[in-house]
Amino acid sequence: MTTDPGTENWKPAFKAPSALHGMFLAASDKQDLIDAMVAYLKHVFGSSITMLYEKKGSMRPDQYAGHESE
Repeated sequence: MTTDPGTENWKPAFKAPSALHGMFLAASDKQDLIDAMVAYLKHVFGSSITMLYEKKGSMRPDQYAGHESE
């Protein structure tokens, strides 16, 4: 069993309990679909939300595509 070592390695956006009240995770194999979802969320929520942190990933190449959890 592993234990949580604490927050010392957390990104600053996740350490600020007064600033972070929720999170959206957008994932797709197409960047334009992710961009469209982010734009939609910004449109719907307007100035009531602020993006504190963004991490862009990528799909595994060639023969490894589709096996991201392995």
